[in-house]
Amino acid sequence: MWSNAAAPCAASRSPKGREVINLEPLLIKAYNLEVASMPFGPPVTLDLPAPPPEPFRAHTPTIERLMRQYASFGS
Repeated sequence: MWSNAAAPCAASRSPKGREVINLEPLLIKAYNLEVASMPFGPPVTLDLPAPPPEPFRAHTPTIERLMRQYASFGS
């Protein structure tokens, strides 16, 4: 189906790992890559949808506490 060079990679193309939440952008990318190799490619490609809103917010005090607690972990 895809050559190794054209295969979509969720790890490198996914902002914030959104494919875990919503596979639609990955499927559209795969479809567009596939039809790009066909003679009728560009007219039948699909636009990527806008990303969904983030349902959660970071709890800053918890993040700061964990960063202080594990600051020396990578050293």
